[in-house]
Amino acid sequence: QSVRLRFNVSVSGHAPEALVRLDKLTIAEMPEAVALVSALPALRSVDLTWSPSTLGEDFVRYELWQSTTQNVSVGNGQKIFESTNPADTTFTDTDLNIGGAYYYKVFTVDDRDTFIPSNELTTTTVPVVLPFTDSLDSADNWVTGSHNATPSTWAISTSDPHEGSGCLAIAPTGHYQPSTHSYIETAVDLTGTEWPVLSFWDKLDLATSDWARIEITASGKPTVYVLGSSEGEHSTWRQQRVDLSRWVGSPNVKIRFVLQSDSAPTTGEGWFIDELSVAENPEKDTPATLPIEEDFESDIQQNWLAAGWHTETDP
Repeated sequence: QSVRLRFNVSVSGHAPEALVRLDKLTIAEMPEAVALVSALPALRSVDLTWSPSTLGEDFVRYELWQSTTQNVSVGNGQKIFESTNPADTTFTDTDLNIGGAYYYKVFTVDDRDTFIPSNELTTTTVPVVLPFTDSLDSADNWVTGSHNATPSTWAISTSDPHEGSGCLAIAPTGHYQPSTHSYIETAVDLTGTEWPVLSFWDKLDLATSDWARIEITASGKPTVYVLGSSEGEHSTWRQQRVDLSRWVGSPNVKIRFVLQSDSAPTTGEGWFIDELSVAENPEKDTPATLPIEEDFESDIQQNWLAAGWHTETDP
């Protein structure tokens, strides 16, 4: 079957002259594409692997494109990787949202500038499995966000960590901003757990009318505020342990640290969090025996999941 190919230019009598250029015209069978073999998700990243190109000397480069919608193309996605080495067949896409869906396609470019599309793969980033331990020397396992126009300032502070080289802080230097309502969050998979416990160390400095809290959310369940504090401070590091047993079996449980301030110009140093873990309660198989006596004279974190409760000197 013959096909007539025509290039046609229509010019209005009132339009200025325009120059039309054509170059490197090719009509040929589409060369063989590579196969996008796997897209393996983690908390905030996806590991991608594809088969090597068979174009030989005609090979010019790979371009890996990502989109948050299907039917990835150079028009609806973003290029996240490029290589002129045909042996480069792996890449890790990082800094992704937790629980986000992503679509991928590899375009092999030949010496005729043909963009040869691979198959498309999609995947969703997944929560971490237990036991989860984070020194918080970096924020690699966390994403930040804000509920208003004031940008989130959650980041790693190196000024006074409980252990290691850093800790999470809403104000890594100085004081937090007025009118802030921002958070930092991660997600864990509690499938197959029995008695999971969130544990961390914190210190706090809040101005009048400001507050901080932990929000726990899971699909199909209401958001629960498991620990909170308003105006005031504890300037020394305290250990906090929070019972997560009501979310046992949930595959995607988000743990969010939130701080909100009013519009007053006076603020505090904020919330500092370090040495965080989510793991099975080590005492789950060794319940206390009767009689149980507690004088609350020492640190109750040893015997209780206190979630903000602490001992104080009798008034």
